[in-house]
Amino acid sequence: MRLLLVDDDSDFQSLIASSAPPWIEIVPCGSTREAVEILTCPPARIDLSLVDIDMDPYLEPLAEREGLGLIRWMLETRRSTPSILVSASPLPAGGETEAPPVVGFLSKPVNLDRLFRFLGAFRDLFSERSGPGA
Repeated sequence: MRLLLVDDDSDFQSLIASSAPPWIEIVPCGSTREAVEILTCPPARIDLSLVDIDMDPYLEPLAEREGLGLIRWMLETRRSTPSILVSASPLPAGGETEAPPVVGFLSKPVNLDRLFRFLGAFRDLFSERSGPGA
């Protein structure tokens, strides 16, 4: 499984990368700008993205929730990458948080055991759907 990890906190990136089971390949991004580049030049195969919603602005200069801008961009450009949103602050109700690519929300500090169990379940579901007869 290739996980696009979009977070401007290098400590959080390191924690996820060092704790990830071997079946997860982490593709780290420190900004939504880097994420857009990875998703477009050339388009990379990403199975799931983990996106911090509170990052420095790139897509929307006045946005407080830059990660939601990335979700909007993914919808507008028809990227179907499922995403899990992560934030240390409360998540706003509605809008992009209920959009088709958003499959979950985690609060920081992230419970790593819960995250990796969820990713394992997602991987199992994905492998069943893409396996023989799918």
